[in-house]
Amino acid sequence: MKALDQSLVNEIFDRMFEKRLNHGCFSRFQGISLNLKEDLCRRIRAFIEKPKVEKLDSWKDSVLSRYFDDTRKGERYLKDPKGYARAVEALIRLLKTVEKTPELCVVLAELLIQRAKLLNPKGFGANPKKAKMLREAVALLDEAIKNKEKLSYAYRLKVSAYYELKREPSDAGVPDNYYEVLEEALRRNKERINEPEFELAAIELAESERTDVQELLVKIGSNSKDNTHRSMAFSLLNQREKAKEHFDKALNETAELARKGILSFTHPVWEKLHHAAELLDGDRDAAVSLWKTLKGFENTRRYHGLHLLWYWSRLTDIYSLAFRRAYDDGDYLTAFWVADGLKARPLIQWQVLEHVFRKEGFEDYVEAEVYGRLGYYVRKSGGLKRRGTDSEFAPFEPPPFKLKDGIAVVSLYLSEKEGYGLVLEGSGVKSTFRFDANPLWKIYLSYSEALSRGADVLKHNIGTVCLEMGKAFGELFELDSDKIKRLVIIPHGFLHLFPFHGAYSEEKGMYLLEKFDVSYLPSFELALKCFSDDTTFSDEKVALIDEESRDFSDFVPELEEKGFHRSDVRIFEKPEKLHTLAIVCHGKANPANPFESVLKVGEGITVKDVLSAGLKAKEVYLVACESDLAFPTAEQVDEHLSLGTVFLSKKSRFVFSNLWEAKIEKLKNIVPELVDADDKVSVLMEEMKSKIPEGLPSEKGVGYRLADALPFRIYDVNIFAGG
Repeated sequence: MKALDQSLVNEIFDRMFEKRLNHGCFSRFQGISLNLKEDLCRRIRAFIEKPKVEKLDSWKDSVLSRYFDDTRKGERYLKDPKGYARAVEALIRLLKTVEKTPELCVVLAELLIQRAKLLNPKGFGANPKKAKMLREAVALLDEAIKNKEKLSYAYRLKVSAYYELKREPSDAGVPDNYYEVLEEALRRNKERINEPEFELAAIELAESERTDVQELLVKIGSNSKDNTHRSMAFSLLNQREKAKEHFDKALNETAELARKGILSFTHPVWEKLHHAAELLDGDRDAAVSLWKTLKGFENTRRYHGLHLLWYWSRLTDIYSLAFRRAYDDGDYLTAFWVADGLKARPLIQWQVLEHVFRKEGFEDYVEAEVYGRLGYYVRKSGGLKRRGTDSEFAPFEPPPFKLKDGIAVVSLYLSEKEGYGLVLEGSGVKSTFRFDANPLWKIYLSYSEALSRGADVLKHNIGTVCLEMGKAFGELFELDSDKIKRLVIIPHGFLHLFPFHGAYSEEKGMYLLEKFDVSYLPSFELALKCFSDDTTFSDEKVALIDEESRDFSDFVPELEEKGFHRSDVRIFEKPEKLHTLAIVCHGKANPANPFESVLKVGEGITVKDVLSAGLKAKEVYLVACESDLAFPTAEQVDEHLSLGTVFLSKKSRFVFSNLWEAKIEKLKNIVPELVDADDKVSVLMEEMKSKIPEGLPSEKGVGYRLADALPFRIYDVNIFAGG
């Protein structure tokens, strides 16, 4: 018999017996010597090696049961997930020291599946450790099935492992025999049809139309303890009223669990509710109610960034379903808020975090977020979270708003490369349009490469970009310029990188900026929060200028004449609330990690530095190249996190920035004029109009001048009436 590892012996007793169990038969283990611990572990292992593994099941369950709490009929929730995970890991390590008999394979597989369910994500993608554990569990179950050992239970566990693999991204891999395993599991466990795994198996087989499970669906609809399963069963039985009734019950139960602080972003209840809402084909209320509950949950629960990003990568489908149902039903204002919710992720992560953590702990959180984006495990961020209370949770209700006269907001939304546009005026959506996003995606691939390689390459590409935008967004040129003076563009996904003010209509023979003033926002909700913020700013104007570069020396007298005084990067350490902040330097976007995009003044100012700084400014002028350049970090995550937009998370009302390299002499003329202007957007548009070259964007030489004329971008939240 192999010698037992001393650390393993200590871990087993420390984690499970001495500190974790309040159980009579283990109470005498308190304070025992290492030798006695080793002896007891050997006895346990010898006991495990005996044929009667059923007793091991009972022992295992008694060890782990204290970590659970029954909070709802038919469901068990972990009250100490970390302690439970450590206990399961210790059991796994112990059982792996024993020869694997078929009986032991089943027990070990169950423990591996239980541990895998608790593993957190890694970066944006699947957790390879989790997928590895699940595949190991499946292999152990295959061994038990081959030896005809505990077949019914082995198939039940195999179904559970497959469900977890299915919840991972597609590269985790669900095997080809998926449905065959479901069928065999049901065949061997007919008497257990109302256990959750088998109910889901019957529902999936009904959807696949490969097996007649009508009788099982009736049993699920009549007897299931899970209202989500009952809703899905009734939908598949074409009993729509009953399906909707049980969906509403399931959603109310979920809201109650959210109030109690039990749910997490990764809990499978969200996916099951999405599935149930999908089966209620065409039902707007079900999809929208689910979205409102989910968004209310976001606003009051954990703001653990790594988990939040992974959660978005899996549950964006809930938003997409609610958007399509609301849009198809003609409820365009709800569709607008759903779409904007997908764009408000910086708001969710940063504004609330800043309120919750203030300064203490915030830098650690930001550092953890950076590591998550790079695909690392985040260990030290476990305590950085906010828990909601019973009084905080409520389903989301869109806040009221009213836009200023002459302003229209254009919110764009992409769904599987199909594009939607919603045009807001006043307090509602006045018009909508659709566009084909496929040509834009194709041109984006070459355009993004040109952006990453610099202005010299971009000049050969920008003309084609302007023409394709004009073709896709022709409806914008049809808007009434007698009523609308300014368009505020809220892009989505890869569209954040496009200069919409440079869209060219061949039919009209003009650029969009020649018909309308154009500004931008990353999120409408973010703008509304900034506009409604009651921060009192001083009248102070501060300039940070890169003194080591002669390129910027001419800015010093220009800004001093406008009332700016000089400072350095140490001002970011102070809780100042400036009226105006100008940063004049070289800038560099980081395509791989937007948190490390940098303004090259002093020792450098990154997005991460701005997020964790105490400094705020009402108006910000980033006289720096690439200060609004931020490549999408993942297909599912829609946040334009640039050096420009990050200041909106700090309550700024106005930000001037550049998408790509801008010529210093042009910036020298534009920025001082903008500082004193009342209508800054109009001033910038006039400046760009004067630089637009004659001729079609596709003509030789025009692209060179377009690249010089179009890099500038303004974010302005002063678009609401009453301010």
